[in-house]
Amino acid sequence: MGTLTIGNIVELKEFDHRRFLLTKKTEGGFGIVYFLQSLSNIPNCVMKTYKNQVSKEDIEKESFAWAQLGKHKNIAAFLCYGTIDNIPYVLSERYPNTLEDLIENPKTTEEVKVIFNDVVSGLNYAKKKLNLVHRDIKPNNIFIDKNGIPKIGDFGLAVYEKFEYKLDTNFKSYTKYSSKTEGDFGGTLPFIAPELFGTSNFSFTTSTDIYALGITFFLLFSEGLLPYDIKEHVIFQNAFERFSMNCKDLEFKNIILKCIELNPQKRFSEYNEFFIEDNDNPPDYELAEVINTIQLLRREKKTEQALEYAKEKLREKPANPLLINQLALVYNDKKDEKTFEFVLSDYLDNVKIEYDFTMYY
Repeated sequence: MGTLTIGNIVELKEFDHRRFLLTKKTEGGFGIVYFLQSLSNIPNCVMKTYKNQVSKEDIEKESFAWAQLGKHKNIAAFLCYGTIDNIPYVLSERYPNTLEDLIENPKTTEEVKVIFNDVVSGLNYAKKKLNLVHRDIKPNNIFIDKNGIPKIGDFGLAVYEKFEYKLDTNFKSYTKYSSKTEGDFGGTLPFIAPELFGTSNFSFTTSTDIYALGITFFLLFSEGLLPYDIKEHVIFQNAFERFSMNCKDLEFKNIILKCIELNPQKRFSEYNEFFIEDNDNPPDYELAEVINTIQLLRREKKTEQALEYAKEKLREKPANPLLINQLALVYNDKKDEKTFEFVLSDYLDNVKIEYDFTMYY
């Protein structure tokens, strides 16, 4: 690894051949992180490489999930995936601090509430967009930018939560009745929910991420003292006393305590149970549900039902490009280009049809 030596200048071909000075190196359980000082007009970056026990497939999976998330103010900026010295790396923007720094330099309760809501906004976005479970929420995986805005990073253990659904008899809607995740056991011990231990049938869910979130923010008020030792079945009363003394908002205090409930049945299971989006243009989750239904019908080979459902929803949202995309995919299933042209003319004026269906994927 001759190139990756502190003080060397590296050129990253996958990132427009930008050049950086390597200034610092840190190691974790599975990865090695290099701090890169930009030698051009772009921000400083961090480059994460991986130790031998991590497969290239897992590295690509992390990159793909992170890239798919796109831009969100509370998700650390993914820049590119590439190789250097034949070693895969993930490049992301570099931030000056993490939440861990706030344990030693505490903020007021109101300031922590703002950070908490921002972090939940990012997690909720990842859940709604990709059904993503992070699995490694902890203070040093939540970065703080120069403006004090938190950014969730390190998606190396993230998995997709998969749901099983029941369609109603009219094929108009579906009900979620179970969920599961696939992947090896992973995470950082104090932040792993207790129900994941002692069973081979574990499943990481939004609830287990919420537990890790709660422990993370508990630490900001307990002066770094953990509430529990799960392995030893110990509850630390002095940690709860410091937490109660330092957290000045009763409602916020109760939210954090419910996040770290040891019994998952008493814990929050979804972010919308304690988080209300307050941005001016919230994501259209109703549309996401419609698209999920169309895709579910397609997977079950119910093409005609998918077609009728997509047409009905397109009438409700005329000219919506995502629904047009879904309609095109259904007609691609049918291999019926003429009908596709006819149907589109019902919704759009002056439609020019291109018969290369790959353009809709």
